[in-house]
Amino acid sequence: MNALLTDEYQLTMLEACLHEGMTSQAVFELYVRRLPPQRNYLVAAGLEQALELLETLTLDGAELDWLACRPGTSARTVDCLRHWRFEGDVDAIPEGTVFFPDEPVLRITAPLHQAEYDLLVDHAYNYGVKATCGSTVVRRANAGDYAGACEAYLAWRF
Repeated sequence: MNALLTDEYQLTMLEACLHEGMTSQAVFELYVRRLPPQRNYLVAAGLEQALELLETLTLDGAELDWLACRPGTSARTVDCLRHWRFEGDVDAIPEGTVFFPDEPVLRITAPLHQAEYDLLVDHAYNYGVKATCGSTVVRRANAGDYAGACEAYLAWRF
């Protein structure tokens, strides 16, 4: 999965956290605010893929070069991402568990700058790695069509 397939907000927050030296522990939770129509509950799935994504998330040379040329991205942020390795903890409800709105499904405890950027796992957990990796967003981003990827991303929002 392309590690740059994340919200602009996440990259901006990563930059801000590093700039301000905000690297203390933080906790982020993934939950569902409301259920899809005609649903009374959801079933947890995708934990293994989400953990694999956290363990293997890296940026290659082309991605780092693109970030280095991006306005507002410091050398410190590029260097942080060059040496990226998840150093946090993950707590989650077990696969197959029924859950309801506003109930934490996954909790990431990590240094703030990591927890903020690792919200990328939200896509893997909500949509599934296979769905995310095979999506129009990823195909366009991997082909260098970043404007098209951004356009396709809007379809993912609900």
